[in-house]
Amino acid sequence: AATTMAAMRLAPRIAPQPSALDLAPGETKMWTIVGMDLAGLTADELLLHYDSKAMDVMDISFGAALSIDLMKPPVATISAATGTIRVKSSDGKPLVFAGGGEVLALRVHGGVTGETFLVMENPNFRDARGKAVVAAVAGGKALVN
Repeated sequence: AATTMAAMRLAPRIAPQPSALDLAPGETKMWTIVGMDLAGLTADELLLHYDSKAMDVMDISFGAALSIDLMKPPVATISAATGTIRVKSSDGKPLVFAGGGEVLALRVHGGVTGETFLVMENPNFRDARGKAVVAAVAGGKALVN
């Protein structure tokens, strides 16, 4: 069934903020992944892709929109070789979301001049009953100049 625009406006949303980031070569900035209406949803992982020549992801911190068990925090893996960021739970269970706001904060560093896209794969959100939830997932663009 086709999802209407009105339904998508009310659906859970996750995207980088700002959607476009300007970086100078060698400059470091924070780029936040923000979610809305995520309370009670789960996902097996968050997976993002970027061009590691144009932008280096130096580290990641977890935001309040992600439920964190301090004894078993999620694991974030950054691979510059493949240009991927993968966030998974450390206990084999799905990631759990606490609500809206900051999900992740990426500390990024400008590389060679050009542009790169931060592409987020659909996290395939599920509700408390395990039912799939349609979500609006967006990416962002970083311009290094």
